[in-house]
Amino acid sequence: MDAQSWLATGLTYIGLSGGGELFVVTVAAAFLMVARLQALRASEHRAEDSHVEDQQVTA
Repeated sequence: MDAQSWLATGLTYIGLSGGGELFVVTVAAAFLMVARLQALRASEHRAEDSHVEDQQVTA
């Protein structure tokens, strides 16, 4: 799942749960953290891919 999917899932879960404020904040924070980690991993993979491409071009 990419970052946008995680956020959409988190927001949908919060909307369907109808939980209290603390629950909503906790779930939102957890899904936001996962989304940021997913985005970080994706950017690292893109950086690795471009580095590999640069090495292949120069070789």
